[in-house]
Amino acid sequence: MTRLIVAAGGGGDAVAASVWDTARYGAERPAVILTYSWDRLLIDPAPGPRSPRDFTGLRPLTPSVQAVPAGAAPVAPAGSTLPRLADVLPQTFALIDPRHGVLGMTRQLEELIAHLAPETIDLLDVGGDILARGDEPTLRSPLADALTLAACARLDAPVRLLVAGPGLDGELPPQQLRDRLGPLVLTLTPETVLHHLTRFETEARTRGITHTTFRRLTEALGFNVAQRPHLRDLLLATRPEQYEAPLWRITPGT
Repeated sequence: MTRLIVAAGGGGDAVAASVWDTARYGAERPAVILTYSWDRLLIDPAPGPRSPRDFTGLRPLTPSVQAVPAGAAPVAPAGSTLPRLADVLPQTFALIDPRHGVLGMTRQLEELIAHLAPETIDLLDVGGDILARGDEPTLRSPLADALTLAACARLDAPVRLLVAGPGLDGELPPQQLRDRLGPLVLTLTPETVLHHLTRFETEARTRGITHTTFRRLTEALGFNVAQRPHLRDLLLATRPEQYEAPLWRITPGT
């Protein structure tokens, strides 16, 4: 048995799903993360979301669900961060195909549940705009979240909705979400971040990597672009000897 996590909006939600899974359950038996490939680039010659036909090297999991391994590649001119995430994170990433709407996504979920028999099913959203009513003036990108929420609501299986960092994505303010949230289930502290950094460095050393960028660290540790300066400040304050401008040095193994 394993766990199934649905990344509500793709992108940062998929990274946050990996962080949640590792922080909550450890590195053993990593979860399957079902996610969009929908990076929402400012300049995108082929705007997403991506479908299976936009990739080469996918691996079938069920009749309608494809896994995106590290060796997969988007078909030009499309781009996708999923193969890179699959390369550096332990979870299996599976591709949401929204071409057939909520019914098609529900079918994908039902097939995965039958195939995996997951012990838990979580729907994870960074920021909490999945809890929007739809008329909030600061709401910017509700479509992806609304589709995954509707698909999960159709399942004949219990699904837990997780909100990581209420208000973090700059859409709905935390105070607007407060009365819509349930109990706190996990808090990430600086100690937790450094623990994940150590784990990331251990995995990087096994691949012969000696240096990395703060951009890659931001992705691997589950932060968004706006949080990169804060992550950088934390790492420079706690491990300044590893900063070899402009790169971060992976410490040798002991």
